[in-house]
Amino acid sequence: MNRYSLLVLAGIAAVSLSACGGSDPHAFPSSRSTGDHRAGAAPFFGGGPAAVDTSSGSCNVTVTGDVTATWASGGGSSAIGYGPWLTAPGTTSVLGPLDESFFILNCDSNAGNYVGFITNSDVEIPMQPASYPVPVGVTAMGTGSAGPLGTVITLDGTDTNWMLSGDGELVITQFDDHHIAGHFTLPVTDAEAAITGTTKGNAVINGTFEFANPG
Repeated sequence: MNRYSLLVLAGIAAVSLSACGGSDPHAFPSSRSTGDHRAGAAPFFGGGPAAVDTSSGSCNVTVTGDVTATWASGGGSSAIGYGPWLTAPGTTSVLGPLDESFFILNCDSNAGNYVGFITNSDVEIPMQPASYPVPVGVTAMGTGSAGPLGTVITLDGTDTNWMLSGDGELVITQFDDHHIAGHFTLPVTDAEAAITGTTKGNAVINGTFEFANPG
């Protein structure tokens, strides 16, 4: 059983990462797949509207094409989760080991626009610069074509679901015990066009991020 199946069984708030010694609880990915999140749906980590605090880093996202949007989000434990940053070696949870295979990154406007990434099954993300493809078909349920990362996308006010129209990419340019930085590109399309007979079109999501280790 892969991580995504466990997430469905566990529910959004099944685990808090108390093993890291902090008091900040974490919720985990919802069971809905990539492109199956309408505007305002819950992101990987929970949280309501709040002022953007960039003291622990930030993510800046731009959407261009038939849909346009820009937003910025702050850092902290609601933005980045990485196993080796969170716990002592060997710690496990209902999601499995909190090791290099536990990687979650969120860019959440807290106002309906959201892009999130999570490792697919047991893929490990080492603490070093690297480029990771996000193939078409990879979803937050771990179905579709195999790839190291899955993504969840929400675009406010579009009244439709969005999915990848081509392979995306997440590039980590800096990654160590103290921080992570990089950028991503995701081409997306209206996932309901084939059903409704109309389309909201296509867009490209570009983002940059730099987050401090929140531990």
